[in-house]
Amino acid sequence: MFTYRVGWPFWKQIHRLTNCRLSYRYDILKDAETGEYLGTSPDIKGLYAECRTPEEVREVMEYGAADFA
Repeated sequence: MFTYRVGWPFWKQIHRLTNCRLSYRYDILKDAETGEYLGTSPDIKGLYAECRTPEEVREVMEYGAADFA
């Protein structure tokens, strides 16, 4: 099975036709004022997470990304 990245041309159609594995990028930053970690994805518009630890952000991002596929 091959992997195709979200945001590349025709990613939704390729995923539907081949049922390939999708990959995406996300960034985790720490907010200096609140001390919380923020996660955003340049590949999936609207995917956002705000949590206390980076591990929680990763889990929320992975769970949320499934809704966009």
